Amino acid sequence: MKQYLYGASVQGIQDYIFETNKLVEIIGASELVEFVSTQFIREVFEKIPITFEEKKVITLAAGNIKYLFDREEDCRALVRIFPYKIAQLAPGLSLSQAVISFDTAQPGDDNIGHRISELEQKLKQQRNKLPVAHGLGLMISRRAPLTGRPGVGFESNNRNSEAAEIIDAQQAAKIDYADKKNIYNKIVPHIREGIQHHDFPKLMDDIAANNKGNWIAVVHADGNNLGKKLLAMADQGAKPEDFRLLSKLLEESNVKAFAAAMRKVLDDYFSGADRHALLPLRPVVLGGDDLTFIIRGDWAIDFTAHFLKAFEEQTKQLFENFTFKEFHRGLTACAGIAFIKPSFPFHYGAELSEQLCSYAKDKSKKIDENHSPSSIMFHRVLSSFVDDNYQDVIRRELTVTTTNNNEKVLLANGPYFLQKEQHNYLTVEELLTMVRLINNDDAPRSRLRNWLTEFQSNQERAERSLERIRSLYRSYIVKLQLNEPIKTVDDQKKTHLHDLLTLSSIM
Repeated sequence: MKQYLYGASVQGIQDYIFETNKLVEIIGASELVEFVSTQFIREVFEKIPITFEEKKVITLAAGNIKYLFDREEDCRALVRIFPYKIAQLAPGLSLSQAVISFDTAQPGDDNIGHRISELEQKLKQQRNKLPVAHGLGLMISRRAPLTGRPGVGFESNNRNSEAAEIIDAQQAAKIDYADKKNIYNKIVPHIREGIQHHDFPKLMDDIAANNKGNWIAVVHADGNNLGKKLLAMADQGAKPEDFRLLSKLLEESNVKAFAAAMRKVLDDYFSGADRHALLPLRPVVLGGDDLTFIIRGDWAIDFTAHFLKAFEEQTKQLFENFTFKEFHRGLTACAGIAFIKPSFPFHYGAELSEQLCSYAKDKSKKIDENHSPSSIMFHRVLSSFVDDNYQDVIRRELTVTTTNNNEKVLLANGPYFLQKEQHNYLTVEELLTMVRLINNDDAPRSRLRNWLTEFQSNQERAERSLERIRSLYRSYIVKLQLNEPIKTVDDQKKTHLHDLLTLSSIM
């Protein structure tokens, strides 16, 4: 019997969502992506019409769709019509499609895990094809000022209003979907009772409100070692229902972990003076093992650490009885945090958070490639110059070459781990403890800032300054690890003081 494994993947999710700095459009874009990969596919089946069978689903999450067809003509019908329906629903949202056919009667050919890997390769190839832009604007000579695309209407219903801005089809679709509750409905069963959809902000200023320095954070988190575990499942002859259950458990773990972090942090928030204010965070992507959210800067590290810890706990609990032993220890995850100003181009912040997450994952894999420890990497954007990748940021902004022995010292000390992994790696809790200490009134905060400035220009003067700090602030030598401000980690000399001072200015 022949079967057809259909796959669809939304291209450039981050670019689509973070194309604009307007939170209402970011919210609408994230709701559209969520809707496309969960409910909309079912509606398209009805219009073909084809009977949608839940048992044929492999994955429906975070812009990824995998579905098994028994009939070639049904698969062909979806391939023809789905991109057209997507273009109508969400202009500018690009879709890659691929199909793998296999014969379940042929030994080896029916291994669904290997077919999924083959499908993923085909989808990657499809992503290299540039999407064709469709549609014309209603205003031939007037363009949306933020995008340059043809205008289709006004942001405000009142055309005479000075605040009315011309918007294009993408913006219009995103604004229309900003009030949907797809992501909210996922988390509401698990969060503190009484939190309503309207408690989540629609303006960036509401997220940054009451935060020192007006910093906000774009956070991206992703599960570790999942690809290796999927290959192990395939080699052990996993069936479609196994992958379907895996997808369901991953989604449940992700949602529950995010809700647990909300409960942990928001309990303090709601018991304080701000209990009637809008929540200073907004989930943007929440599906599978992927998570992207925007949060007030001073909350970012603490909230993310709570999420990673809860993700470990949830996956260990939910996968305890899963068929494949590779999952019995649960999963870990890494996260990247980009601290930016609300006016900074958000697509750069989102891209940076992904690169920081990848950086953390690479370092974690070197410690344990089979069960990499959870870790966090962060960076505060101070420059208006945008680098192509984080390695360029390290080279241009975060590397100091000493004048006395020509050694390179890295100012970025991360990643920071949930647990103590190696002697010279700091945990998140150790870092946050030092941040709280350095923000004391009697702490040598300004002197250490001067030391850091001197260290980047004249190491001999910096060493004398450090000796002076040690003699004046003896109680902080051990607490802030001033006896060894530069350590060797992974054959690279690093200092934790730059990260410490960075978080001090945000928190």
